[in-house]
Amino acid sequence: MKRNMVVSVVALTVILSGIVGFARAQTSRDGRMMGSGHGVMGFSQASADRPLITFMLEHNQELRLSADQVRSLEAIRSEFQQEAAQRLAEIQAGEADLEGLVNQSPVNLTTVEATLRKIEAQRVAFRLDRIKAIIQGKSLLNSEQQETLQALLEQGDQRTWKRG
Repeated sequence: MKRNMVVSVVALTVILSGIVGFARAQTSRDGRMMGSGHGVMGFSQASADRPLITFMLEHNQELRLSADQVRSLEAIRSEFQQEAAQRLAEIQAGEADLEGLVNQSPVNLTTVEATLRKIEAQRVAFRLDRIKAIIQGKSLLNSEQQETLQALLEQGDQRTWKRG
């Protein structure tokens, strides 16, 4: 019986460390969520990992953005950054809670599962907020501006793009 408990705890620890490792791999050093390899909103993976609204603002001349479009994009970015900071703080707090739960003896799997679900719900909310911000930002562009944006993203213009 005790051997089964030890094997279960070790297996759970390995599984959870894999999940935590995967979660950390999805987050860059500055706390931004990384893309999944499929791109976002029809853009290539290279652009999916970028803060698209910032990219649009940095290329406002090429996109021929009006002053109203710039103000709206800045407001969308600001709102998203505030929400993202809160969500990322909640995710980090959940990860800390999870680490404490896994290190307890015995491990309460019900509490671990609830904590994991809470963390993942925050990740889903974060990604959904990001997608909503992208949709909202893209909706401000006319069709010509959207085509120009797509072309800029496909070029992978590293000369003018500053990550971070």
